[in-house]
Amino acid sequence: RRVHGDTSLQMLSRVALCARPAVVRSLAAARGVATSVAARADDVMPGTKEIPDRLKLTFASPIKTLFNNEPVFATVVPSVIGMTGILPGYVSHVTELKAGVVVVQRETDGPREQFFVPTGFAVMNDDSTLNISVPEAVPLDQIDADAARTALQEALSAASSASTEEDRARAHIQVDLYQTMVNAVTMDVFGSK
Repeated sequence: RRVHGDTSLQMLSRVALCARPAVVRSLAAARGVATSVAARADDVMPGTKEIPDRLKLTFASPIKTLFNNEPVFATVVPSVIGMTGILPGYVSHVTELKAGVVVVQRETDGPREQFFVPTGFAVMNDDSTLNISVPEAVPLDQIDADAARTALQEALSAASSASTEEDRARAHIQVDLYQTMVNAVTMDVFGSK
C-alpha cells in the first residue's frame, strides 16, 4: 500500500524494518553454523577448493545493474548485525541489509566506490560469488547533503507532531533513514572525508 508522501526509499525501508526480528533470529541461529564452518577452514578437507583472489560481484536493483559478475577485491555491506567486510573465500551466508553504504573496492589499493542503499540482501556463495540485491542504490557522491538534512528536519518535525501511533512509526522510520543518509554523506569510516 502506498503511503501518501513516502518515497520508494522510505516505503522499502519500512518493509525491511518490519521484517527484521525474524531475520535477526534466523541469523543468530545460523551464526553457530558459520562459526563452526570457519573454525574448520584450516582443517585439511577432501575436495576443498582453492580460494580465488577476487570476488565475483553482482550488485543490482530492479532498475539498474551496477556490477554484473565483475571481479572485485572486497566489499563491505551494512548488514543488520553491523558492517560486514566480505573477501574471497568468506563463509557462505545470506544477510539482510539495513540502510547504509555498500562499499566496493575493485583493487587491493584502489579507490572505493560507495553506494547508499535503503535495505536489501547480500548472498555470499561458496564459490566466492557475491550477489547484492537492493531496491535502490545511489552513488554516495550523488546525494545532496543539504537536501538530506532538510528531509531529516522535516521527518523530525513530523515525528514530534504525529497524532497517531502509526504516524509516529512512519515518521521515526523516515528519521532513521534520513539520519543514516546524512551520516553517510558527511562522515567516512575510512577517514578520507
